[in-house]
Amino acid sequence: MSNFGNHIIKIFEDDLYTVKEYLTIAINTVFYHRWLKSNDFSEEESNINNIYYFKSNDKSLKEEIKELFKKLDNLSKSNNKFQITLNFYTKKISKFFLYESLEGLWETWNFLVTISDKSSKDKEAKIRRFISDILKELNDEKDFMPDIDIDLNQFNNSNINNETKFPFEIKLNTDFEEASIISILNNKINI
Repeated sequence: MSNFGNHIIKIFEDDLYTVKEYLTIAINTVFYHRWLKSNDFSEEESNINNIYYFKSNDKSLKEEIKELFKKLDNLSKSNNKFQITLNFYTKKISKFFLYESLEGLWETWNFLVTISDKSSKDKEAKIRRFISDILKELNDEKDFMPDIDIDLNQFNNSNINNETKFPFEIKLNTDFEEASIISILNNKINI
């Protein structure tokens, strides 16, 4: 797709608990701006004081984040650098029983993460800057969002809201060397 969006955001080095909070806010903020017209969001206060964001009530997204955090909990202490990739697609196609394929990749968000043993100071200011970086990326490229290619016959009237949701996937990449090369090539890291 010619208008493909590739965003790379560096998450401040911090303890695992705080990094999970950064990721929760980041992922939900991106989804809030990509799942337009969705009523599945509610205002949430972060565990970091005085930070509010819109959190999705979508079960599939909540489950994806929960699974991601389980994987992060199981990473070894020696593997403290990784990349979270969030991909948006225009279509989800059922191919075989319980097998689906995602097609039409149109946007990728890469979050480069480093876990530290120590908790950083001034988290509130850091997370505000982090959110500001994400919002800048979202606003800079808001005009290229594609149409959603969905068969409305697959939905009943109770969940027709799904027509405004792009299919997505969230992946964990523990090969930080590759993540670093991607970020250097794209030269779009926000610190």
